[in-house]
This record gives sequence, structure tokens and C-alpha cells, in this order.
Amino acid sequence: MNPSIPLLLIATLISGMLQAQNIGINVNGATPAASALLDIDGAGLPANNQRGLLIPRIALTSRTTAAPVVAPAASLVVYNTATAGAVPNNVMPGFYYWNGVNQWLRMFSGHDAWSTVGNSGTTAGTNFIGTTDARDFVVKTGGSAVANERMRVLTGGQVVVNKATASAGDVFSVYANSRGGLNNGVGPFAISGYTFDGFGVYGDASNANGIGALGSNTSTTGGSVGVQGEVASRNGTGVIGLANYGSYQIPNGTSAVGVYGQVNGTLAATGQAVGVVGITDGTMTTGDATGVMGESASAFGSGVFGIATSTTTTGLPTGVYGLNNTARAAGVWGGSLNVLGTGVIGVGNGGAANTLVNGSGGAFSAANVGMYAVATNPSGGTIGAYARATSPTGTGLIAVGNNVAPTN
Repeated sequence: MNPSIPLLLIATLISGMLQAQNIGINVNGATPAASALLDIDGAGLPANNQRGLLIPRIALTSRTTAAPVVAPAASLVVYNTATAGAVPNNVMPGFYYWNGVNQWLRMFSGHDAWSTVGNSGTTAGTNFIGTTDARDFVVKTGGSAVANERMRVLTGGQVVVNKATASAGDVFSVYANSRGGLNNGVGPFAISGYTFDGFGVYGDASNANGIGALGSNTSTTGGSVGVQGEVASRNGTGVIGLANYGSYQIPNGTSAVGVYGQVNGTLAATGQAVGVVGITDGTMTTGDATGVMGESASAFGSGVFGIATSTTTTGLPTGVYGLNNTARAAGVWGGSLNVLGTGVIGVGNGGAANTLVNGSGGAFSAANVGMYAVATNPSGGTIGAYARATSPTGTGLIAVGNNVAPTN
């Protein structure tokens, strides 16, 4: 070995530092780039014998432990050969650099980093964005402040928007203004669904005791609303309840209910509980505006059915209650569209209904008193029951006793 070669090389490097204040390492004598302190150029090497830069290889023990390097300088680069440490400060083989304060940071390679302009060659189930330890995955915008957190995927799999924790039973939850979220300025609508010809919001439950969609309001005072349906169309429907949409046969002893309304709890003396309320706008002072409408095509069906199950002898339970505030109108109105139909049927004492074969405005029957009429005006001149026939040959009232059938 010629000992003069290393000495000559050292002298050449020192001379380069003194004259150009940068160093070039090459085999063809090329001048180092002016912007580089150290310019390593292998262009002069044979094409089949190229070489690279070998970074020092050491075995780190933890991201937060400098050893085995003593007092590492900021940006010091090493190649870690060990898999060591405990989550979340564990290390694995790869390039690391010292942040100048308290930890080694892994330098991403092409297989580790996700590009901000898209990625290719990914494999579902292998490549992902998230965490590899038992830590939540957090998404923020606008900075690292707590209020800037937008979404979090918890270690248990729950997804939460605008909150760092999930309520028991929630899989996906969104927190709007004043609902305990991280930012109360995000907006009042927790979830909004928009569609052109589909479903804005769709809920599906395949269990016999499941609920497709549930609206809950936990306020105990005020005019709170559990579910509200709105439509802007003049011919639209605010809420539709559809039961047995598969058109299956309904077994004996069971019921399919399109809309069900229930009020729980107890009532104070002046309280009022209403299972279902139907109200038309107060501006509809003319035309055919109906608060609640029921329709049935079944031979034994009921358009509207009301039942009072109380057996009290002191109160006044009512199956169907109608109230009117307009002169010469009716609190309850019953009509038949068939010429042989009956407008209103009333049955007392738990008996069977009796109607005229040619139909009537009202048919009332009971075991004791078929119809009872009382006028309560104390000033006199009132009539308990009034019957009138508009035909010249008609009869205003026919009363028959002793089980004699009337002339119809």
C-alpha cells in the first residue's frame, strides 16, 4: 500500500476547505456545488459500480432516550437497527433524526408517508391512515387548539364529530351548538341529509324490536319536540307513517300501526296529555282544512279509531273528542259517501251496532237507552232533541216502542 495516497487525499480536502470553504468528494475532480458544504458526486464511477452514502448505524432504545449517542445535536441523522421501547415511544428500524430537544423523530420513507396530492399502489386492509397503537385518531383544522378538533376516531371504533368522547351505545355521533361539543360555534344542525329523489335521512332496523329512526328531546320543560317533519311543497306531507310496507298478511291478534302517539307519566289537575295532535294553520279560514284525517278501505276498518280504556265511574273518559269554535259548525262530524251508508254510529252498553238498511245520518243503539239528548240552557226555550225533514212528505220524527220496526 502506498502511504502517500491517504496523506495526499487529506491534504487535498484541507486545501479545498481553506480555499472554497466547501468540500467535494468525487473521482473526476469536479468542482463542488457552491451552495453545498459537502458535495458527494459518484458520476465518475463505473456504471456497474456506483456507491452511496452510508449513514451511521446504531441501536436506539426509545424515541425519548438520546443514548447510545451522547448529547446529539439538532438534526443529527442515524439509522436505527433495533425494534425496542414501549408504546408510544417505541422505535423500529429506519432513519431517525434528533429534534434538538428531547426525542428522535422517524424520517418517513416512500412506503410510510401519505401524499397530500393523492397516493397510488395502496392495498385495502394493508395501507391506512390512523394509529398503530391504542391511541385515538384526531382530525383538526385551524391549529392545535382543543376547540379546533373536528373529528375523532376512538380506539374502540366510535366516530365522534366535534367531541373527544362518545356516549354509551353510540357508534357515530355529531355534537352541534351547546350540546357539550368542543366548539359551540359549528352550527345548530347536528346532522342534515339532502337528496333530490332519494331519502334525506334513512334509518333501518332489521330486529323485531328495533327502531328505524328515533328522535329524542331530553328537555323536561317547554315545547320540546322529539321528531319534526317539514315540507315546503304545497302538496307535500310533513310526516308519513307507513306500516307493513312489504304488504305481508297481518296475523290474527296483531296490529300494524302507521303512526303511534303515546304520552307517559301522570297528570296534574289541569294538565292535558294528547297522544297525537293534528293542527292546520290559523290562516286557513276557508276551504277544507282537516287537523287529523283517517282513511280505511277495509270492509271492517275505521278511518279514525279512538278508545278510552279507563273504567272509572267518576270521570268522563272519551274515545274520540271533537271541539269546535265556529258558529253553526260541529265539534264532531261524521258522513257517509255511500247512499246507503250511515254518517255516525253510536253504541252503548258494549252492545252491537244497529243501522237502517237505507242508511241514515246517525244510528245509535244501546241495551237501555238508544239515544239520550239533554238541553242545559236554564233560561228555557231549548230542545233536548230536534228532528226535521226537508221533504214535503217527510216526517220530522218517528218514535216506535215495543220492538216494532220503524218504516224506512
